[in-house]
Amino acid sequence: MPVKTESPIFAEHTSLPVRMVAVETFPHQQSPGEGIPDKNTIAERIQAEDALRDSETRYRRLFETAKDGILILDAASGQITDVNPFLISLLGYTHYEHK
Repeated sequence: MPVKTESPIFAEHTSLPVRMVAVETFPHQQSPGEGIPDKNTIAERIQAEDALRDSETRYRRLFETAKDGILILDAASGQITDVNPFLISLLGYTHYEHK
């Protein structure tokens, strides 16, 4: 189950408050009974991968076109891993400066 934390922060070049949400996930651990998958399991996995790919495409479109500033942080290091174009524009950075 993901662990979600929220805290207000302030952007470096502005006095606008920015809402930060960090979600930490944990890798799947194989159960002792899991072994070689059967045909149904393989078909289900392929279907799940297709659904995940579709979901990631929808997420990326929303992230890139949102009229809200969004940044994604690595929960372990606190480093910014991605910033949407609206936040870059809002803070006056170029796309390359956010990295």
